[in-house]
Formats: sequence, C-alpha cells, structure tokens
Amino acid sequence: MASLYPKLCSENKSDGIKMALRVLNPISKEAHGFTKRNVTPVPERQGDLKGFKNNSRGRRFCEVLRDPSYEVTLGSQNPQFVEILSTFKNQILANRSIYPHYLGSINCMCQLAFISDSEVSEEKNGEFSTRHIVTKTGHEISDTGDMDILCENIPIAEDANRRYTATADVYCFWEGLLDVKGSYQTISNQTGDATACFI
Repeated sequence: MASLYPKLCSENKSDGIKMALRVLNPISKEAHGFTKRNVTPVPERQGDLKGFKNNSRGRRFCEVLRDPSYEVTLGSQNPQFVEILSTFKNQILANRSIYPHYLGSINCMCQLAFISDSEVSEEKNGEFSTRHIVTKTGHEISDTGDMDILCENIPIAEDANRRYTATADVYCFWEGLLDVKGSYQTISNQTGDATACFI
C-alpha cells in the first residue's frame, strides 16, 4: 500500500483522502532510551557475522505515545480512492490484511475496528462545536475553560520514499466539546451527526 501513499496522502486534499480524527483517551507520552551502534561490514569478511567493525555508539532517546486510541473518519471524492477505501473496509470486517503492514515512518502495532459507513456534507464556514481535532490554520477557538488541550504537529502527506512532505499544526483534546469558528463538515452515520474539521 505504501506505493499508493503519494496519491492517497496528496498535499492537494481535493485529489487524495481526507481525514477527521478524534482522540478517545488522554494523551500521554513516554520517553524511551536505547543504545545505538553503527556498524559497517568488513569487505574481506562478508557473510561472517563477526566481520563487522564498530564505528560509534551512543545513547539515544525518543518519545512515544502511550496507549493512544483514535476514531478516524476517512473519505474521498476520487472514485479510485473510494474503491480502495471500500476494499480496506471489507478487509477490516473480515479481519484480514492484503497490504504490507506499514503505518508511517515508524512501524507501529495497532488494532483496527470498523464502526460504520458515514455521509459527509459539503464544507461550510461558521461557528461549530466539535469533539475532533482542529487545525490551527483557518480556525479560531473560543475560551477553553478547564479543558486540557495539546498543540501538536502531525504529518499529513508522504512521498514515494516515505518521507513526510507536509504537516499540520492541530489542537488535540479528548473530552468535552471545543467551540470553533472556521471551516467544517458534518459527519452523519448510525450513531448520529458530528461536526469535524477534515485534514
């Protein structure tokens, strides 16, 4: 599926797949450390596991999200991508995979569950309340009171080499409704209607 990413994740969202994302549980991060060692093979001893020389080593740290849970709404007006999404949905329902497992620059284990088919309205502008993440560009948020809100920068497009080519600054939160002014769309399904900012 990675070969489809440049098109699926087009920076021109009218051509690719659009996404609305809702965070379902509190966001927390963990710092993990590991020892990184760079090694290069010794040419005359290729094939020999001992035929490597150590160039450098050092301690590295990274931050990872702890037990993240999201509700993701995907959609596209491109007939080619609608067919791909339909196939993707059927495979989730059948608990099968037909694509190599690849979820971005770092492979991550995840559980996927299909919730429902939805209809999405045309884009509108105005005031709305939402439980979904909101992009900082083009949106104004009202007084948040005691709400916990994080500002994050997330990747939204990749090239054929799996390098991020575009990102978006977003407001993330996991409980309550956020009052916003800007562009939005209405998601309608069996659970009811919801307003969201699509990326």
